[in-house]
Amino acid sequence: MRLFVCFSIVICVFGITPFSVFSETILKFGVYTADKPTVVIKQFRPVIKLLEQKLSKSLGESLKIEFLVSKSYLEGINYLVEGYVDFSRFGPASYIEAKKRNPQISIFAIEHKKSKKVFNGVICVQQDSPIQKIEEVKNKKFAFGDQRSTIGRFLSQLYLL
Repeated sequence: MRLFVCFSIVICVFGITPFSVFSETILKFGVYTADKPTVVIKQFRPVIKLLEQKLSKSLGESLKIEFLVSKSYLEGINYLVEGYVDFSRFGPASYIEAKKRNPQISIFAIEHKKSKKVFNGVICVQQDSPIQKIEEVKNKKFAFGDQRSTIGRFLSQLYLL
């Protein structure tokens, strides 16, 4: 009983009744992972935190952004297309697929480095491989990234052509 009285006094001091509902705007950010979800969240947390602060100030109300990390490109695309998340980080190939499935989806920001859109990828061989130049890959078996990956599939295929 004492705990309830103490709790009620604190609530009343701040002008909140026990029946008030605390509300804040919550947005869900979707991202697909090529690493552990905790690593992806750690990577994106600084920019998401900054976005929360800027949007909260701009809107004049508290805003929180929650992460929803998908296990695959397809799952990430589905999350946005079906409305489970409010916004996502996609590569160009995933965006094109999502846009085909839901024409209401649009781009509101593009990653860039010094005002240039940049995509970097690597083609790797095992350390003890005799392959040292890209030309030596010809007629060899080659593994691409996810079939929906801009760099791991489409840009790699284009480069090899």
